[in-house]
Amino acid sequence: SKNLLAAGRCLSADQLALSSARVMTTCAMTGQAAGVTAALCAAKNIPPDQVDPAEVRRILVGRGANLEV
Repeated sequence: SKNLLAAGRCLSADQLALSSARVMTTCAMTGQAAGVTAALCAAKNIPPDQVDPAEVRRILVGRGANLEV
């Protein structure tokens, strides 16, 4: 669906990638990113594919997220 945002463990990955993606902190951060994206969609009246990922990242970092690998 065009307006569907998914968070958590709803992804396809090989065993190695999944081993880090299934960690609770990672799942929580995908939820945070989905929530920020949904809020931006509502505020700007745009679909998720029109949200600037850099803006989501700036907001998350501004709220204390550490997104560095």
